[in-house]
Amino acid sequence: MRFELISGQEQPHALLKREFARGRVSHAYLFLGPNQVGKTATAVALAQLLNCEKIEADSVEPCDTCDACIRIRENRHLDVQFVRPRMYAERKSGGSTERGWGGADLPPLAPEYIDDSIISIETVRHFLSMASHKPVAGRHRVYVFCEAEKMNIQAQNCLLKTLEEPIPNSSIILIAQHAGELLPTIVSRCQSVRFGLVAEEVIRDLLLQRTPLDGERAALIASMSGGRPGWAFRAAENTEIVALREGVFDFVVAVYNGNHAEALGLAERACEFAETLWRAEKIRSEREEEDLNDASSRSRIQRSSQAAFLEILAEWYRDILLGRDGSSEVAVTNVQALEWIQEAAGKYSPSELIHYIEQIHRARHYILSNANGHLVFEALFLNLTRKSKTRR
Repeated sequence: MRFELISGQEQPHALLKREFARGRVSHAYLFLGPNQVGKTATAVALAQLLNCEKIEADSVEPCDTCDACIRIRENRHLDVQFVRPRMYAERKSGGSTERGWGGADLPPLAPEYIDDSIISIETVRHFLSMASHKPVAGRHRVYVFCEAEKMNIQAQNCLLKTLEEPIPNSSIILIAQHAGELLPTIVSRCQSVRFGLVAEEVIRDLLLQRTPLDGERAALIASMSGGRPGWAFRAAENTEIVALREGVFDFVVAVYNGNHAEALGLAERACEFAETLWRAEKIRSEREEEDLNDASSRSRIQRSSQAAFLEILAEWYRDILLGRDGSSEVAVTNVQALEWIQEAAGKYSPSELIHYIEQIHRARHYILSNANGHLVFEALFLNLTRKSKTRR
C-alpha cells in the first residue's frame, strides 16, 4: 500500500516519510483519529517502507510489489504483526470459573460475564516476547495494535515497560480514535500522529477513479461517508449498505408522524434493523459471519449495532436542524432526502431538534454502558413520539 494511494492524509504521511528519510523512525507511534480514515492503511505502508526489498535510493515510498511488501499487505510477514481485540468471557460453575477467548474457545453456555472485545495482558506478552528477538525475514519488526484503547490496564502496563526500554530495529504502532482511554504514560512515550476526516469532494473523486460508480452515486456515498474513505469504499462494494442506511429514514418519518401507540413496535424493529445494518457494514466473509454467530458474541454485536444505528439517527436530526438554516446539500449528509428535510425543518423548532439529538446521544451512552438496549430503545421512541405528538 503506497502512501500516495491513501488520500486525504498528506500531513501525517509527510511526517512519517521525513522521519524515514532522516533515519529517525520512532520506536513507538500513536495514530489518532476517526475510524476508516486511513490509519491502518498508513501502518501497512510504513511497515512496507521499513522492509521493502526493492526500495530505491532516496525513495520514501514502498514498491508494494516485492515479496516483503506483498506479505505485509496480506498479513503474512513474520516480522509484521497486527494485534486486534478479542472477546473475553467467563462463567462460574460451582467453585470453578471457566474462561475463554474468542469464538470457539468461549464457554459453551451463555457466560455470566463478558468484557467487550479487549486486548489482554496475555496477548501483549505474547507479541512482545517475539519483538525481543531480531527480525527473521526483514529489516525491521513492526507491531500494530488496532483499537489500542481496548487494551485493559494490565495490558497497558505490560506494554509500558517495552516503551520505556525500546527494542532495536523494532517499532510499535498504536491505533486509536482517542488518547483518553490510554494511560498518560503510554501516550507520553509515543509519538502522536493525528489523522483527520477526509473532504467529501476528495472521497467522491476517489470513488469515481477507483470504482465503476457514476457521478450521482459517488456523490451520494461520499456525502453519507462522514469523511471516512474506508466506509465509502465498503459502501461502493456492497449496495445493501446505502439502502439500509436510507432505511433509517423510515424511523425518522415514523417519529415525525408522532404515532405514540407505535413507539414500542418501533423499538423492536429498530433493534432488528440495527443489527442487519451493522452486519452489512462490518462483515466481509463467511468466516467472519461464523465467528460472530456464537452466543457470546451476541452482546457485543447488539451493543455495537444499536450504538451505530443511533449515530445515523442523530445525523438525520442534525440534517433537519441544518435545513432550518436553509443549508444547501453541501452541508447535509442525507442529500437524497434534501427536499423532505427542508420541508420537515419548518415544522420543528431548534430547541426541539437539539432535544432529539441529546436524547439520542444519551441513549447511545446508556447502551455503551451495558444497559438493556431494547429497553433503552423503547424509552427513546416513547419520548420522541410523545414530543412529536405534542408538537402536532
